[in-house]
Amino acid sequence: MNQDYQENQETPENINNQDNGVIEIPDTQTLKVLYTSDIKGNTDNISYLATIIKQKIADTNFSILVDSGNWAKGTMLADHFKGMPMVEILNYLSYDAVGIGEGEIAFGSQNLYNIAGEAKFPLLCANLVESGTGIPPYFLDKKFVIKEKGPFIVGITAIANPQVYPGTGIEAKDPFAILPDVFNEMQKHNPDVIILLSRLGTERDKAIARAFPQISLIVGAGEEPLESPIREGNTFIVRPGDNGRFLGAIDFDMEAVIKISQAQ
Repeated sequence: MNQDYQENQETPENINNQDNGVIEIPDTQTLKVLYTSDIKGNTDNISYLATIIKQKIADTNFSILVDSGNWAKGTMLADHFKGMPMVEILNYLSYDAVGIGEGEIAFGSQNLYNIAGEAKFPLLCANLVESGTGIPPYFLDKKFVIKEKGPFIVGITAIANPQVYPGTGIEAKDPFAILPDVFNEMQKHNPDVIILLSRLGTERDKAIARAFPQISLIVGAGEEPLESPIREGNTFIVRPGDNGRFLGAIDFDMEAVIKISQAQ
């Protein structure tokens, strides 16, 4: 399968300037992955991006929408209601998969259960366990999800920073020890695209890409967006930036063909 990278950094500021003279005709052999990260409870920016997200999905035959975590906490509104306003927004946007990051863990294990009870999207974190028991929370019994989008089979998993999170009842195990079993199980579904939602940081994401070359895309974490993707072997590493300022996009083409026409 050939992979063709095409990243769009869409911002709330240019939401009213989408007519740039180029019309993209959806290709039936193209999967568009849309991604966000580190929204940090910024309901205003993600509400602006919602219009862009909905338009991108409407203009694309096959799309996946993911977030790599740290979305629940960071503003007065989000913190007061312990992430629930963000759950409502992510539900509205019908995310295909959402990672668990520092902001979600910070509210504690019981609130994670509350979030899981309200979320209509898959919450993912393959290496998260309850402190003391070493058992994953019940809503994380599945370490990955499989999404079928037309001819594409997409496997998605997520990992948090390996550490103990004091006072939360949560800890994260070493992803290098967890991921081999995750990918072995995932491969039984013969995925065309494998997406990892990561909280590790760029350098450790590179190490993950080298250790697990079957990964197609790592959606990473961090405040500033990457101007262009990092390619490690066959794996692309991307980072859309924080606070819902940008929406990232990357296309996976089964035949490396993108149809674009000019409009005057």
